Amino acid sequence: MSSLPVPASISTLVHHISITVINRIRKFMSLMHKSITIIMVFLIVLLFLFIGIGAVAIFHHFDAGGASHSGRPLLLVDSTESAYSMEEIQRFLPRLKYANGGSLKNECAVCLDCLADGEYCRSLPACGHVFHASCVDKWLTEAASCPICRTRIRLDSGANSSKMGECKILSVGHFQL
Repeated sequence: MSSLPVPASISTLVHHISITVINRIRKFMSLMHKSITIIMVFLIVLLFLFIGIGAVAIFHHFDAGGASHSGRPLLLVDSTESAYSMEEIQRFLPRLKYANGGSLKNECAVCLDCLADGEYCRSLPACGHVFHASCVDKWLTEAASCPICRTRIRLDSGANSSKMGECKILSVGHFQL
């Protein structure tokens, strides 16, 4: 068993204890300084990682066509060249009576009003989106693309315009003739 040297007086004892405590505090602070440095480097690396991921996500969002991009190619259409006449729209795109079979409410994206039972609507053949007939007719005379997803609308001469009937919502965007 090791014995401590016996101090000559209390002041020497206090001095010896204070030097020991000070040395241990210095050692602890040195270790703490290294730990804080490591933590700060880790946080800075993490910050740059999040900034990089955010920049990639923002770039991808704009490169992929935005939040409305749904897997279809983004088509930029010259509205003056590809618009349809009112006669073509009425002849080749069937007009349906809207009937909501459930509690879901569909909103016309052109006028932002809800479709009501008994109103005439049109379902676009390329994407299935539904609008008030009068709203989408005006839209298609200006641009031959869906107002929601911008899918190119092609009026097929083989479409039967006598398909007037009632459309019923099975779920949002699905109708039966």
